Amino acid sequence: MEKLNLNNMNIKFLSTIIKGSSETTREAFIQWFIGFTEGNGCFHVGENVSFEILQDQEILNYIKEQLGLGQVYKQNSSGQVTYRYIVSDPQEIAEIIDLFNGKVQLSKKQAQFYGFVGAYNVKYNKNIIIKPHEDLTGLDKAWLSGFIDSEGCFTVSIIKHSAQRKKCSDSSKVCNLSKGCNPNIKQISGILGWNRN
Repeated sequence: MEKLNLNNMNIKFLSTIIKGSSETTREAFIQWFIGFTEGNGCFHVGENVSFEILQDQEILNYIKEQLGLGQVYKQNSSGQVTYRYIVSDPQEIAEIIDLFNGKVQLSKKQAQFYGFVGAYNVKYNKNIIIKPHEDLTGLDKAWLSGFIDSEGCFTVSIIKHSAQRKKCSDSSKVCNLSKGCNPNIKQISGILGWNRN
């Protein structure tokens, strides 16, 4: 068996997976996967509905192995090789919907997911109902680890003087937890206990 490259994965999360019980392991993986998707996945609606992630081959193979769904495709665009994980089979899409239903954390991705479920319902004559929201963002959950793994990193600057805050956000388009900030950044800041007024 080929060893998974851990360079892009959170070691703390992986140690949870390796040491946890099978139920704990599965739940931690699903939380991580949802966070990872919110950072780098797409609920695609077009002629067909599909679920897609563009990322390193090793991570995508790991996801495919864990879920038992979809395929990993190698793409060559302008001489650059990329890998895409795609789930497009209608029965497998239903399983993806079930995994994410009620668990999408970021408002922008929630809207994308709702449209995805609606399109799936219409295309396949289904009546999947969106479940109530379940919070996965606590520091004892694997969601944040997955989100960070997909995005690579994020930074937050807390500036105490309002004149500096306006200058910084106007000139460099840096979100700094002030009014008008991207709602997803505010959500993540809240998860980490960084919200300041």
